[in-house]
Amino acid sequence: MRKNSSGQFWEVYAFDKDTRDPVSNIKETITAKIRIDDSPQQDLDDTEPDDQNTGPGFYMFDMLQEETDGDQLWIYPATTHPNTIVIGVPGYVATSLAEHVQGSGAVSFQSLYSMFGQDNIRRWADLDNDEDDVKIDARITDAISDVTDEVYDELRGHFDLTNIDGITGIRRVITRLIGVDLYTRRGIEDNNDAISSHRDVANKQLQRIITDLARTGQTRVGSRVPGVIID
Repeated sequence: MRKNSSGQFWEVYAFDKDTRDPVSNIKETITAKIRIDDSPQQDLDDTEPDDQNTGPGFYMFDMLQEETDGDQLWIYPATTHPNTIVIGVPGYVATSLAEHVQGSGAVSFQSLYSMFGQDNIRRWADLDNDEDDVKIDARITDAISDVTDEVYDELRGHFDLTNIDGITGIRRVITRLIGVDLYTRRGIEDNNDAISSHRDVANKQLQRIITDLARTGQTRVGSRVPGVIID
């Protein structure tokens, strides 16, 4: 999640307190509060989350720009539905994480050029086929930002990374996925074995990073499929 940015969402998960089964179709009963840095909790402006197609029990809150204006965010969802618990997925986000791990996570144009070739990257970003360098640079910058956020959101979904100064190998993962993103943005359906290979390698590397972090004892703060013990 980007700091002080609009058009973002926060996912929550509802499940039965006794059976741990997901609870669907109760969006009208779910509300949430948010805490931004050291400020007191406040009600989210979105008073009813959307149902998610990603799986039973998942809902999504729309976030106002000002509701993301902090280095650290906590969400506190609740429901009036009987015997049901709702949690954030994740419950905590460090919006400044990308800056915190700048040394390992920052991807430059040159990194992309080295992996995929400058001509390829710039051609994939030239969606209008007009060789406009300003628009091409903007699309590459946008892809770098979007993919970096997506990868760190995935990592944040598993671990508290706020005290990590760098994550070995993350730059290459992000670089590969940016190349894949730029290639697929062209809107052309074709089979490119090299691009598919980059995607597969990046996903395997990302899962290896998650596994390695787990082995070193990083704190798990949430996951896409929550495993929560409630007394």
